[in-house]
Amino acid sequence: MFHRSVGISCRPPPRNVEGRMRQRASMPFPVRSLKHSPTLKRTSGDEARLMPDQPRVPFPDPRLSGRGRDCLHCDVRHLALCAALDEKALQHLERIVSAVTLAPGQTLFDEGDSVKYVFNVLTGTLRLHKLLPDGQRQITGFGLRGDFLGLSAEGCHPYSAEAVSQVELCRFLMREMRDLFSHFTELERRLLEMREEELITAQDRMVTLGRRNPIEKISAFLLEFSHRQERWGQAPTPLTLAMTRGDIADYLGLTVETVSRTFTRLKSDGIIALPEATRVELIDRERLNDILLRH
Repeated sequence: MFHRSVGISCRPPPRNVEGRMRQRASMPFPVRSLKHSPTLKRTSGDEARLMPDQPRVPFPDPRLSGRGRDCLHCDVRHLALCAALDEKALQHLERIVSAVTLAPGQTLFDEGDSVKYVFNVLTGTLRLHKLLPDGQRQITGFGLRGDFLGLSAEGCHPYSAEAVSQVELCRFLMREMRDLFSHFTELERRLLEMREEELITAQDRMVTLGRRNPIEKISAFLLEFSHRQERWGQAPTPLTLAMTRGDIADYLGLTVETVSRTFTRLKSDGIIALPEATRVELIDRERLNDILLRH
């Protein structure tokens, strides 16, 4: 999972609404507003404008979500938390799961919300982000296939989760999931393994943010996503990136202009190709690795 929440404290989001609105109005990509802010709508010129008369898209009614799933034949079972359970144990999981679908821009949960549910991501991409006191947004990661989201020791969500593309998830009531953990110790072991992997990735990302220049950051991002596709059983290239250049900038601590220039430079050097806005072909993965190794 690109997002790593290890060690993040759970606090309510900043209440500088004017700062949020000013920052969001300048974003070159569509963002759905949080609960106490006007909704944003994508308009011509790829600008996000304030549309205060539009209601916030509500979270899907659980009564409409389709209780129960066929967990045994799930495409992401081998990637997800439930990989630890055998066929008999999966029957217990099927009794407490609900299927949820989010449209692009819909919010799964907001920073500071109480934790009621936890989620497995089946398809699609979510942006996970925090709002800083001055209204700036920091993307802490992306929720992708097989990721387990929503668990927090603090009892409230330390970040917001918002759909970038259409997203399908499995949803579990937190108290029911705790009961499963108490009955199936293999679930706890699997969760520990996943959290250990997240901690390692979080440490790598600290190096990327603190010590690498823009071309190294973009190279590391592309290689990380390529390795993720391989874990899914897909080819390592081309990459399908649902997130915008603005999302990548907020994730890597860069400006949108720097991200765009870096992609153009990698393309001009024959390292990548950009057949579409959301597709990146890694023509020379070895040179991408060399960029990281020589710096």
